This record gives sequence, C-alpha cells and structure tokens, in this order.
Amino acid sequence: MYIKSLSIHHPKNHNVILKSDFEDKDFQNIVKDKLQEQESIHGAVNPNEEPDFLKTEIDSVSKTVRYAIYLSNDKPYKVCILTDDKTQPIYIKNPHMRGITDSVIIKSNQDAVALIDKLYKQSDGFV
Repeated sequence: MYIKSLSIHHPKNHNVILKSDFEDKDFQNIVKDKLQEQESIHGAVNPNEEPDFLKTEIDSVSKTVRYAIYLSNDKPYKVCILTDDKTQPIYIKNPHMRGITDSVIIKSNQDAVALIDKLYKQSDGFV
C-alpha cells in the first residue's frame, strides 16, 4: 500500500482513485470542506484513468474492488480500500472479494485513520 509520493516501486502512483470517482460530485462535496481548491485534492489522491476492463462495470463497489485487485498484481501486492462504517460490509460481501484474503483489505473510519498514520510514520512509505 502506498502513502507517499516517493514510493519505491510506483513513484507518484499512490493514494489512487478512479478519475470517474474523483470527478463525482459526491466525492467533491465530501472533500471540499477539508481542501479548499480542487487542485489541493491532487495532493491527497491521484486520479487514474479507468482501465478498459472496468468501462462496462455498473456497480461502483464492484468497480472499486476489481480495480483494487488489479492494482494488487504489482508490488507491493497490497491495496487498501478506505471507506466508511456503513459501506465497509458492502465491500466485504462483494462477490469479487471471495477468496481475497491479504492482497486487498478494507478499512473504515478510525481503522482507516490509524492505518494512514502508521503508513506515514514508516520511513519507506509502504507495507
């Protein structure tokens, strides 16, 4: 999981979000109070173009899970989906998560904050 722009294996490919999710008005409303300008959001997340295999995926949870699995195919082979307590069980029960044990984890609220704090404190920027 990446937390810093100096990640060894994927510099500047950390804290990723699908561009479609990044441009979503709900996402923009969530972060607007925390970050005053849209450009500031780029410091928190890196919007990525949607891979072709996700273009036909309608369900947003399945799209996120499938993208996380796709990202976990490269070093360091781990991805964490950050969400809220209400949505976490939906991610966990998603059919694409069957058989996924270590490569994709889902954290919400205080567990997510604790993980972010832990990763920022590590000198190499990933676990």
